[in-house]
Amino acid sequence: MWSEYCKTFGEKEKIRVVISARIRTPSVNLAKRTIYCPDSDIPEMQAILGAMIKHEIAHILYTKGERESQVQNALEDIRVNRKLGSKYLGIAQEFEKVYGDIWGRLFIELKSLHEFPLNDRNLALLFSSYIMLDDVSLASLFPRKAQDIFKENCERLLRKFYQCKNTEDIKKLSEEILKLFEIEPEKDGEGKGREETEMIDISLDKEIESRQEELKKDDRDTVYDFSPKFKIIRGFADVLSPE
Repeated sequence: MWSEYCKTFGEKEKIRVVISARIRTPSVNLAKRTIYCPDSDIPEMQAILGAMIKHEIAHILYTKGERESQVQNALEDIRVNRKLGSKYLGIAQEFEKVYGDIWGRLFIELKSLHEFPLNDRNLALLFSSYIMLDDVSLASLFPRKAQDIFKENCERLLRKFYQCKNTEDIKKLSEEILKLFEIEPEKDGEGKGREETEMIDISLDKEIESRQEELKKDDRDTVYDFSPKFKIIRGFADVLSPE
């Protein structure tokens, strides 16, 4: 099934898919044009994996060059999803539903924190939630200086994001963001122990893993509530409802 997705949406790219139960969450090796995908026969899990496989296809089609920071990866994720979604309306709707569900669950956990260390990975989460969801609540968990920097620059940076046409534009914007907050980029794979991918979907490993365990425990005859827990109000708004 995943190979059929690659043929349908991968244009002229020759994309290889590796499926294994040892893989935790979908990822991609851009140089090898290879997507790595968990093995699951649970229908609800396949819906999540299907959207993420399409996300990895979008990276192969539109990402040029390696990720140099978590902020760059997060912004590039949104850019390529929007680009593929603008080409296929059904994919935009699918991304909104699946990522809305994931982000909703992730936000429940994040908002329970009393503080948010200022680093590349957490800054990526903040800008993802701001751009996709128009939600700035994570900023309140950062140190006061970082809150002030975000408040003074967020709208300007959002406008610059929408002007980004390619990976290089995203890279420059990410460098500007990191410089503003005076933090060092987290290098590829740092702290993750994953060698197969050059573009890592930040902070979704734990979420996907927990969803897989949830679904395994569910009775197979039970209808799983797959409605979005957090509506993506901005990330795909112009794609789904173009003027």
